[in-house]
Amino acid sequence: MSDPSSPGKALAAVFAVSVDGLDAEQCLDAAHDLERVAAAVQARQARLYVRFAECRSVRPLARWGTDEVAIELGITRNAASNRLWFAQALVERLPDTLAAIERGEVDLHKARVVEELTHPLSPEHARAVEDKVPPTGADRTGPRLRQAVRRAVLKTDPHGARARHQRAKAERKVVVYPVEDGMAQLTATLTAPQATAIYQRLDILARMCRDDRTMDQRRADPE
Repeated sequence: MSDPSSPGKALAAVFAVSVDGLDAEQCLDAAHDLERVAAAVQARQARLYVRFAECRSVRPLARWGTDEVAIELGITRNAASNRLWFAQALVERLPDTLAAIERGEVDLHKARVVEELTHPLSPEHARAVEDKVPPTGADRTGPRLRQAVRRAVLKTDPHGARARHQRAKAERKVVVYPVEDGMAQLTATLTAPQATAIYQRLDILARMCRDDRTMDQRRADPE
């Protein structure tokens, strides 16, 4: 059923047959085809968002185009901003990754890994990392890709590592989010040594307790 030549042909092939008539292997083939189609659609969306910005003469795209896109798609301003920001990064900074998405070779999750880790770099360094670590390949899982991109970033721009750390450190914070059932989630963005030290202290205190609570519960409880 798979046809690597065109996502459009793959989509037509999937909908040309009844799901009830497929065996297990054919179901997986069809699901894989749809992943390729979805990736190609998302890549085209990225190009459309950037073209929209050119037509509206709005720069930066994620700031000035947000309201119109949010209204048109029925999504929040934050969601619209994230879509526009990511689209612009793909089109202007990571063209090879975008091309791989269009071919159905890379999904958006892997593309976001590349964008996230190359975001602090100059466009030239971002392209160099992209060249060193193409996000394609069946064995290139998200975690493996993240590790490979991190190594490539350090090799490509070793002198910028300290500056990137200082910028990240300036964003340290503690935030509480309400969740369901009367609970809340407390998150902290800290330097790695600080976060490790806090967790280790909580772990020591939890191990000193002798009761029927789980270790996670002991770490979370104030006493």
